[in-house]
Amino acid sequence: QSWVEATFGAALEVSDRVATGAESKAEVEFEDGSVVKVEENSILEISRLDSQGGARQTGVRNVTGSIFANIKRVAGGTFEVRSTTAVAAIRGTSFGHTVSATGLTSVKVLQGVVGVRSVAGGREVLVQPGQKTQVAQNRQPTTPDAMSREEMTGLVNWAREDIKSEMEQRSRIRRATPRAAAGLSSENLGLILIVLVSLFSVGAIFA
Repeated sequence: QSWVEATFGAALEVSDRVATGAESKAEVEFEDGSVVKVEENSILEISRLDSQGGARQTGVRNVTGSIFANIKRVAGGTFEVRSTTAVAAIRGTSFGHTVSATGLTSVKVLQGVVGVRSVAGGREVLVQPGQKTQVAQNRQPTTPDAMSREEMTGLVNWAREDIKSEMEQRSRIRRATPRAAAGLSSENLGLILIVLVSLFSVGAIFA
């Protein structure tokens, strides 16, 4: 496997990964309109894209870092976010998901309900709007409790961030101003990406 630069409108398939560096962000848009935003210094993997009887079965893996997901509710469909320690089953919701360097998984819910369980099995906890839970290695999820005002504000701001529009604007700037002539690089541009996921797309590995 190798990393290539991601481009606006590029397609992904199962096993592809999206990696962001410092001051970089990405947005993955699914066919049903669901969106996953990938924060800086994070890696997201597409792990499942199935359509069974018209119901979509979608899965992603948060390898490291932070994502914010806005998932559409689809009858009979499923959307799961996995990490090394936890499985989050989404039921049409908006939530934040962070994996630390030690594998500690944090789930914060803005809207809807997220069911969280340990990859080791055991009980599932239901995280309601305004609540959070954490799952450590070989541990059960903590009892959901209320987010602080600062956490809630950060989650709301995250949800409102329009990465796609900013990427479109920066794309126009990059086309109008050659990088070499302007002395710009992907690092100081704060590169932001938008990639579209399709069940019938050609795969690639993006960095």
